[in-house]
Amino acid sequence: MKNETSFSPSAMFKVMVISAALILTVTMPLITVHSGNPVSMENKSSSSSYYPLSNSTNSNKIGSLKYNLNMINNTLSTGNISGLQGEYPFNDVFVKSTGYIYVMDRSSDTLSVINGSSNEVIGLIHTGVFPNAATYDTKNGNLYVVNYFSRNVSVINVSTGRVVKSISVGLYPYGLTYDSDNGFLYVVNELSDNVSIINGSGNRIVATVHVGNVPLWDIFDSNNGNVYILNSESNNLSVINGTTDKIAGSIYTGIPYATAGIFDPENGYIYITSLQNCVGVINPSDGQLIKTIPVGQTPSSLALDPSNGNIYVVNQLSNNVSVISTQTQSVKYSISAGANPYGDAFDPMNGYLYVTSQGSNDVWVINVSNESLVTKILIGMYPAGIGYDSSNGEIYIADERSNSVSVLNTSTDRIVKNIKVGLMPFGIAVDSINGNIYVSNRVSNNVSVINGSTNKVVYSIETGLDPEGIVFDPVNGNIYVSNEGSNNMSVISGSQNRVISSIDHLNGYKYFFPRAPHTHGLSIQIAIDPSTNYLYVPNYWSHNISVVDGFTGKIVRTIYDSLFPDAAVFDKSNHDVYVSNFGSESISVISTETDNVTGTISLGYRPYGISYVPSNGYIYVNNFCSNNITVINTTTNSIIGSIQVGSGPFGSVFDPDHGYMYVTDFSSGEISIISISPVQQKGQSPTIYEVLGIAGTGLAIAAAGVTLFYMKKKKIS
Repeated sequence: MKNETSFSPSAMFKVMVISAALILTVTMPLITVHSGNPVSMENKSSSSSYYPLSNSTNSNKIGSLKYNLNMINNTLSTGNISGLQGEYPFNDVFVKSTGYIYVMDRSSDTLSVINGSSNEVIGLIHTGVFPNAATYDTKNGNLYVVNYFSRNVSVINVSTGRVVKSISVGLYPYGLTYDSDNGFLYVVNELSDNVSIINGSGNRIVATVHVGNVPLWDIFDSNNGNVYILNSESNNLSVINGTTDKIAGSIYTGIPYATAGIFDPENGYIYITSLQNCVGVINPSDGQLIKTIPVGQTPSSLALDPSNGNIYVVNQLSNNVSVISTQTQSVKYSISAGANPYGDAFDPMNGYLYVTSQGSNDVWVINVSNESLVTKILIGMYPAGIGYDSSNGEIYIADERSNSVSVLNTSTDRIVKNIKVGLMPFGIAVDSINGNIYVSNRVSNNVSVINGSTNKVVYSIETGLDPEGIVFDPVNGNIYVSNEGSNNMSVISGSQNRVISSIDHLNGYKYFFPRAPHTHGLSIQIAIDPSTNYLYVPNYWSHNISVVDGFTGKIVRTIYDSLFPDAAVFDKSNHDVYVSNFGSESISVISTETDNVTGTISLGYRPYGISYVPSNGYIYVNNFCSNNITVINTTTNSIIGSIQVGSGPFGSVFDPDHGYMYVTDFSSGEISIISISPVQQKGQSPTIYEVLGIAGTGLAIAAAGVTLFYMKKKKIS
């Protein structure tokens, strides 16, 4: 029994983004300290809990939250839900009036607030969905944040740290700039090809101006008062007159796949980054391209140091920053900047450059005067995929940030070991035949194989690009890995520990689509029908399910489903497959006899994974954005209750020996431990479950990492 002591810019990219368009918004005007207690910037002493702890009725039948395991300090608490942490830092901005750096955490829909004096995260501010860029209004003291998927702008009073208003704009706002002359803000809307102009004094839209194709960035020219709109697909700059707010002309740049820009008031030039690994220098007075400067791979953002005239260009794929001299228009040197860096902001008060590192989920603080790393500021720890090994009674948890797998002992519910694997481990599958644990590593494009007896990595298997969902097939002993980046599936032989074949074009697309973090082109969780050995593979972007014959590796049919299906699970009691749909916020019920959708169940906010518990026959669905789990009775296909868990429930796995379910809370960096039912009742013979195979976890199981057990019962007399 348990010890209960307390303790992009292309046509393809545009189509991809349109597919994601149905993600809605939730704006929570609250700032919370990094430890999880709600607090305003004025009063940091509040200790009330942010997340509600109450469970629904029927909790005695469906389960209730028992413990909460903090992944950072390895401590248990009895049902307390900690606060949010940032996730996937993207862009950042420095605000002189506060001395703070505000980091846009795209996947947790927050701003991490860093104190420039102490270089510590002092709080979080909730925004809309997918905060992308921000700018500060020096006249009214507000910070304006564009939220890509909720299609609005959050207005934040930086003195209180609270959202004071939300302003709806066009389709998928990407960037914005502030015109200090007229006090207006210009928001570029990527998919509606226009600019929303906001009057900062009244926080309302006063005009909408149509520009070129796929506008991604806007640049304010303080010398002439014009605003330049960077149109990525039409390779030009739309010129908006800041006095009339009308189009005053267009400048052809000749720079394809432009992503960002900045204005240098000293020389009057505009600097534009391009995915062709260069920075173009434009003279806006005559529209001439002065020079093209080669930089690193995939430059994504720029920051200007006004004291020395240097421009700092972040190169995503070469993991560094190119330092450009605006006097010579050439690269002086480069500085290392973490894994997959994206945004940068310069603090003129301390002379430091703050670079967001998406791969390591932290912010690198760089002293540009001597090119040295001052410190790394951790934004959070992110447990993702999860799997249970019945042979040793241990649970394996993939942590994206630390590039490791944590081993949890189910007797003590404590982490007993951390195993280093590849870069950004995501999904986990347990092979019940050979006793190995298979971990998909998204950034290093491989699968780490852990020996369950020694808990050591014994193999590393190359896969396709960005492997996420992973599942073990107990019928043929193969492991199936969905590769989001290369749009295919790698088939690994468990006996040989090598890739033996590849299944291509699962989602109907033959090309790689650049994607947002934690949105997926292929499945995050795959269901297997053991009677036919058919795999049911959700295809996120094409809104359908590929049915794959596990013996032949061929696609036998396609089932058209709801919006953005992300995970699937098989119910052996009724032979139905249940698919969670992130976009339509529902569960689709598929009959494996006819391979038709026979029903739809509406549920919580953004379902992101699904699990089947054979002891009660219920389906447990992780709702990523409402921080709870919906419980479905598969006999009636109806919702019978919900269980509140931590922030961003991601992956889940059931331990039949103790009757507990373990849920990875991605955004709060914790494990919620749910008591489903006791192992046995007094006076009854215990029921033992023999695990015959495990089919799943993956995206964390790619996002929701659930493990499906094939079991048989036997009674002990």
